Amino acid sequence: MWTIVRRGGFPVLVLEGSQSPPGLLPGDAVETVETLPADVLALQTAQATAQAAAQAQQAADDADRGIVRADAQVRALVAMTPAQIDAWMTTNVTNLAQARTVLTRLAQIVAVLLRRELL
Repeated sequence: MWTIVRRGGFPVLVLEGSQSPPGLLPGDAVETVETLPADVLALQTAQATAQAAAQAQQAADDADRGIVRADAQVRALVAMTPAQIDAWMTTNVTNLAQARTVLTRLAQIVAVLLRRELL
């Protein structure tokens, strides 16, 4: 037996059993059913899929952060002042290959930070 609360026709709360749902609002429809309707099953499936995707993304982000944090250049960069960064760049980035290496690492750092802040 299931208790379903609907707002505007959409399921917003599903409880196993015939218990009294908490936090009902005026206009909420409460129904008790033996089997879950297709719209409720679809909602539960979508929620489970979204949760699994979020967990997978979190694991990938954690792995990316670990890779970036483990990099010696990143650890050195974090400890430098702006003047030290300028001097390091002048001394150590003297050709295109070195510039690509530095830009790639900076892009990785920016990607990790943006995912943490924006997603």
